[in-house]
Amino acid sequence: MKNYKLSIAAVFLITKSKKDFICFTLDKTETKVIDYLLTNDLTRHRKQYQQFRLLSIVKENNINTIKL
Repeated sequence: MKNYKLSIAAVFLITKSKKDFICFTLDKTETKVIDYLLTNDLTRHRKQYQQFRLLSIVKENNINTIKL
């Protein structure tokens, strides 16, 4: 997994979320998340975003080193 830049608010929402997936779009340099969605329905939203991850894997990391 790579490291991406996220806002503090986004990290907080991700760690507290009970959703299963995070779908997200990266900027042109592919270092910063510009748009994301927390969802349980991956099939509905997968085509609208560049990438997705399973949140249970993301949440295992420390909040300071969250990786997507």
